[in-house]
Amino acid sequence: MRALLLYPDRSYQADRPLPPGADALERDLGLDALLDAMSGGDAFARGVARQVLLDPLPEAAPIRRRLDAFEDCRAHPEAIHELQAIAESALSREREFWGIGNYPDSLLFRGVRALEGYAACLERLRLVADRAGNQFRSEAFSRFFASLRSELDDAYLAEVRAHLDRLELRDGTWISLGLGSEDRPAGHVLRRPLEERRSWWRRLAGPRSSALDFEIAEQDESGGQALARQREKGIASVARAVARSNEHLHGFFETLRAELAFYLAGIRLESALVGRGFSVARPEPAAPDPLVWEAEALYDPGLALRAPGPLVPNDLAADGRPLVVITGANQGGKSTFLRAIGLAQLLLQAGLFVPARRFRSSVAPGITSHFPREEDATMQRGRLDDELRRMEETVGHLRRGSLLLSNESFSSTNEREGSAIGADVFRACLDSGVRVVAVTHLFELARALHEDDASDRLFLRAERADDGRRTYRVLVGATLPTSFGADVFRRVFEAPLSGDPAAGSTGVADAGGAP
Repeated sequence: MRALLLYPDRSYQADRPLPPGADALERDLGLDALLDAMSGGDAFARGVARQVLLDPLPEAAPIRRRLDAFEDCRAHPEAIHELQAIAESALSREREFWGIGNYPDSLLFRGVRALEGYAACLERLRLVADRAGNQFRSEAFSRFFASLRSELDDAYLAEVRAHLDRLELRDGTWISLGLGSEDRPAGHVLRRPLEERRSWWRRLAGPRSSALDFEIAEQDESGGQALARQREKGIASVARAVARSNEHLHGFFETLRAELAFYLAGIRLESALVGRGFSVARPEPAAPDPLVWEAEALYDPGLALRAPGPLVPNDLAADGRPLVVITGANQGGKSTFLRAIGLAQLLLQAGLFVPARRFRSSVAPGITSHFPREEDATMQRGRLDDELRRMEETVGHLRRGSLLLSNESFSSTNEREGSAIGADVFRACLDSGVRVVAVTHLFELARALHEDDASDRLFLRAERADDGRRTYRVLVGATLPTSFGADVFRRVFEAPLSGDPAAGSTGVADAGGAP
């Protein structure tokens, strides 16, 4: 029996390796803020949410299946919490018997006690399925509840109870065995009590003893030990079978707990955002070809969880445009918009809501990032060498349809050299069918990409008001030869600069922290 609530063909695996670059993506997109909200202080829920978010589904059909399941969870949170409580109860009940000895008797005792706890929890699951199962509409939960009703019917549960009662061995231990090599006892099999197997008439009228019966004298210590060894061997095989049953049930409840924990984590994140006045929407996943890429009122959910006030959302209309280049004023919201795009894609491919009024996107088989890093403290390599090494690792794992999020790549060298490297890298990505969103202050890089056949490219620019204020709107616009770094200097140091502010340096990177 498997839950299969997250995936149609496999169970959740906590130790499943994450895609290459997952740790960097987590840091670059600021995933900690989302994970904190999703966990509600529960380390287990946080680990599950991280595992699922950073291992995105690669196809549209299973994403829609999970989206439907999440809708069910949002509609019936009480039933989901009840299922989660049952799974946690089953796992905690087994831990009560840890530490009991490892002799066959103690193993059987512990195993039977654990099975009794699991059986009680299975009955509770069946009750939930009978009471609330028909309210769920998604394929994932409909199949789950149907399996509970079919596999845990009354006859099966009664048979389980009968077996557990029999394993109490209240009527003694009945073992059959034969003679093996060197006439040693072999083939130990634990049997049902003879009285249970005889008909009621033979139990009343039949002989009460057999000529083959014998007793061991109380003083026969070695005989008693020999008989105890045979009893242990007979019990051992049953204890192992009980242990295997417990392992299977433990795995089932552990997986059920984890898969439900992810949906509950999604509900917590949604409540946190909606509670702050932000809108969320069900995304629309699409096949990789033709490229679909559109958003309305998209915002960074991590910033939304930290910001004291409202944010300025932005739109994206990039259908058929595998390259999006974002330029414009420093601290104008470029990096924030880049993170918003990346997080929306992660949430879509996790089968959750997105922080937008509307979001449609082709599914990417891989999502990776290349953001600035602090200089190597050991001084074993320079900034540019480190950037090139990381970019080599990043692009080495990209496949057709993958999404690369680039934030100020190759800004550690001069503009001419950085632009030449960046143009070659991004062109190679496009030739390989990789989607790219690139934030850059390198005018020569943006101009070189624009001078190519730009029909498959979208150029956006962070807006700057005439008085130098940042509106945090990212609009369609050609690249300017300045990032208005003078505005930042003037705001920080409150001192006017001589000359035209529009002639400010293009070398100031976008902090991306403004809402």
